[in-house]
Amino acid sequence: MLIQMADHWIDFVSEMERLPLSDKPVTSIAFHMLVYSPDTPPSPNPEHADSVTSTEERFILKLKTALAQLPIFLRIA
Repeated sequence: MLIQMADHWIDFVSEMERLPLSDKPVTSIAFHMLVYSPDTPPSPNPEHADSVTSTEERFILKLKTALAQLPIFLRIA
């Protein structure tokens, strides 16, 4: 399980590096908020988050959510 999660992390970081994000403190703060904060829900859709049971599934869902939300958040910020 840990190897698969590490593979997903590498894919996530690689995808983030492809995005045309500005190199500003707000980018770093938003990234950490979306990925590392235990208070951040793994999905903007609570119904979907409740159906995820394993640690790996929650981790993958959180990465997908962060990837989708970070560019949106930074356009608003």
